[in-house]
Formats: sequence, structure tokens, C-alpha cells
Amino acid sequence: MAKGTDEAMCSVTGCENIRYVRGLCSKHYQRYMAHGDADGGLWELFNNKRDAFMSRVSKTSDGCWAWVGAINSNGYGVFRYRGVRHYAHRASLMILTSNFDRRLQVNHKCDNPKCVNPNHLYQGTQKQNIGDMISRGRIDRRGDRAHYRKLSASQVRAIRRRDGATSRRSLATKFGVSIFTIRDIQQRRSWEHI
Repeated sequence: MAKGTDEAMCSVTGCENIRYVRGLCSKHYQRYMAHGDADGGLWELFNNKRDAFMSRVSKTSDGCWAWVGAINSNGYGVFRYRGVRHYAHRASLMILTSNFDRRLQVNHKCDNPKCVNPNHLYQGTQKQNIGDMISRGRIDRRGDRAHYRKLSASQVRAIRRRDGATSRRSLATKFGVSIFTIRDIQQRRSWEHI
């Protein structure tokens, strides 16, 4: 049974709640404000924005479709619709392909963060993306080149030379790391390439 008359009903198909604002009930209006759409599906929104999206694409000679719209600080294209920001490469697959899984990431085959060509993109996991980055030499998570490292290769060698002669606690204090880090270095669980 409807909660209100047809005139005062939410405009989302199948919803029988009373209209709150903009033709939507309270639940669908909150969803609209949080996600940019009232019914939880971005398909309809992006299909309506296909021309606007494609107007921000420049096809290059190497096959990439360069995003010429807004770019974030990491070099990825950004597509804003109804106040919600989406990565342009992710929006590209939503708009231009029929099978899109929201649970997966959109990864680049071409290693060009501005590329939105669906033939250069694939859906995968974070683990797959990191594996691709390492195999292509885009990142190296080992040793001195790791952005998060606290020790240098020479410090690791010094720790290994003192194995058994100095306590792990005093080495940890001296090098500003935990005793577990010292243990892992000495047992070659970390920094195994040195």
C-alpha cells in the first residue's frame, strides 16, 4: 500500500515513500547527495553524460585517449558529475563497456594515468595492479628505492655484521627501528636482496 498519493510519491521506480525534496523521498535524496544518483546505479547517470565525457578526450597517435579535463595531483583524470568526483579511466569503462564490476579497480595496460581508452584498461584487484607496476618497473619496493624505508643498504650491512655481538634492542634504538625489524634483517626476512 502506498504511503502517499501518486503526486507525493518518490520518483524512483518502485519506491512508495512520500516525496521529500526534488521529487525524491528522504532515503533516495540522501543517496543522491552522497553518491550523485538516487537509486544507487551510476549507469543511467553516465549514459546521460557520454557526450560530455567524450568532449574531454583527445585521441593520440600511440592509441591512448588522453583525458584533457581536470587532472588530480597523481596525474589521473577526474570527471565530476552532480558534485561527485570519479576517476576518468573508471568512468570510461562505466560509459563505454557493458560489463562493469564496481567491486574491482580499473587498471591501465599502457601505464599512462591520463589514458581513458577502454582497450588500454582492464578491471582487476589492487594486488594485480601492484604486481603489474613492479613487473613493468614503475615501482620498486625493495631497499633504498622504497619510499617508506627507514634504513639504507649500508645500515642493513652494519646490522648484519653486529649479529650476536650487540643486542637487538640496542641496535633498534641506534637505528630508530623496532626490534622486530632488526630480527627480520638478521634472519633475512627483509632486505633479502642484500
